[in-house]
Amino acid sequence: MKEAEKLKYSEQIEGFLDFLREAKTDYNIAVSSEKEADDATQDLLHSLELYENTYHEYARAAKTLAKVRQERRGYSLEVQEMREDNKEVYLKRGGTLAEGAGFEDGKI
Repeated sequence: MKEAEKLKYSEQIEGFLDFLREAKTDYNIAVSSEKEADDATQDLLHSLELYENTYHEYARAAKTLAKVRQERRGYSLEVQEMREDNKEVYLKRGGTLAEGAGFEDGKI
């Protein structure tokens, strides 16, 4: 095999591994964002439950809660799509591709 062919293959492998790292990073960001939205939801609900609020404070909290839930839904759908899109690849490869990329237990 010529040196140029070896370099070509290694560049393709490097590009693929970069893609896997980027996919893992995107997945981790989406999961983290989903958790942050969950935490914000809980903070708002605790505020409504534990404190005396004025009518306007309740209204403001309700608007904020709706916004946070919509954001969370977007992150949740993104995570779900990533898991579903990669589930087939994971299963076809017997788990080795996903495990090699550092993804946990077939979730991506």
